Amino acid sequence: MVDRGSGWRGVLGAMAIVTAVCHGAGAQSATASAMKAAFLLNFVKFATWPPDALAPQQPLTICVDGDAEVAGALRQMIGVQSVEYNQLTLEVVKNEGSLRHCHLLYVGGRALEPPMRWRDAIKGAAVLSVGDGGGFAAQGGVIELFVESGRMRFNVNLAAAQSARITLSSRLLSLAKIVRDDGHVQHD
Repeated sequence: MVDRGSGWRGVLGAMAIVTAVCHGAGAQSATASAMKAAFLLNFVKFATWPPDALAPQQPLTICVDGDAEVAGALRQMIGVQSVEYNQLTLEVVKNEGSLRHCHLLYVGGRALEPPMRWRDAIKGAAVLSVGDGGGFAAQGGVIELFVESGRMRFNVNLAAAQSARITLSSRLLSLAKIVRDDGHVQHD
């Protein structure tokens, strides 16, 4: 079981280890996928869903659309992990109709077409949407992964998080760049 309120140094340490592996000689897509999977698991640990969307003892479902390598990396990392009292489960998306039950939806670059398909499928649902495509957060996704200066970073769209009724930890937000739906990056 993982307590969302503690272990932030451990989270940063885990991210640093994955980052170091990915920056090693000959970093390949498998290591990039492992890095994305580690970020996704940490996002789950520092997000809170409303009680009507995620009750204690209810499985917390991580869905992956369009990236089999990230799904494979997550499958290896999840094992029998839980976050607080919620067992983590993984599901590979087969069609858009099955997205509303996801707690976290990761949309890989290949699944971003047609544009906004994922957004329409989860509209009004408490789904933490994460994507690695350019402009994902500006298109209404909650978190967008990107590489900057050889390091994995992330943007957060606070309006999208609020619309999804997802609360993100201030610790997580302190590491993010905040963007609006129009793509504007807010600086401190």
